[in-house]
Amino acid sequence: MTDNTFAHNLELPDLQTRLKDVVSNVKREFGGMIADFTEKWNATSGTIGFTLMGRNISVTFESDEEELRVESDDLSGQVLRIIAPKIKEAIQ
Repeated sequence: MTDNTFAHNLELPDLQTRLKDVVSNVKREFGGMIADFTEKWNATSGTIGFTLMGRNISVTFESDEEELRVESDDLSGQVLRIIAPKIKEAIQ
């Protein structure tokens, strides 16, 4: 499991809206490479899952008032390398 942590000063609903926008943009950008996409969100966390080039991948978002933690079971770290800069740009 690889992870990234991001500081933020957003209200949690605004943070989640921005995360959902990032996820939508990534899904649109890489839509031809991913399949079986799922999303589940609650007030302080979210999980997305998909198949990328035959591998099942999940990404979990957990947040509190000051910090967002993003974890992925993609051992290569490729998924986080793609989404981390997009998340950072969206929340800071």
